[in-house]
Amino acid sequence: MKLKTFVNRRQRNTYNAIRLAALSASESEADRIACAILACNYSRTHGDSKTGQALIQMDCVAVCFVDGDIWVASNSRKLEPEDIDEAIGADYCGWNIYIVTNGNGCMHAEMQLIEELREAYLLDKVTYIGVSKPCCKYCKQVLNRYHIDYLHYHTDAVQHWEDPEVG
Repeated sequence: MKLKTFVNRRQRNTYNAIRLAALSASESEADRIACAILACNYSRTHGDSKTGQALIQMDCVAVCFVDGDIWVASNSRKLEPEDIDEAIGADYCGWNIYIVTNGNGCMHAEMQLIEELREAYLLDKVTYIGVSKPCCKYCKQVLNRYHIDYLHYHTDAVQHWEDPEVG
């Protein structure tokens, strides 16, 4: 799987180096798949324009593996099966893939997975959620509460956040 070497993250100049180093060192295939799905979705919907690719930082894809199934959610992108097929290729042929959409529009991708898997009584089988960018501090708190690992998080201000445990 090929990693994009440049991501336009204006808030912190060190973001690119930190994220690429973490992904390269990570043993988590889920993080790499999350990044690839987001990149495939943006390439399909925005093309390879500079403006379109700059918008990629507004979105996040989360991925986890549960009992031979792949669960995927996105903050605000409408994911299509072809995005996922292109991102994972034949590596996961035969696996069931579930695209999750939960919340009222402000639920972060990893929280959508938490809500869906909790309602399906599968949350206790999740040990890791991969994301295409660092979790926010609120998602970090929820993931820690459920003892679910993630690559890393940021402490930047979050304007909109929807709690999966309320509603």
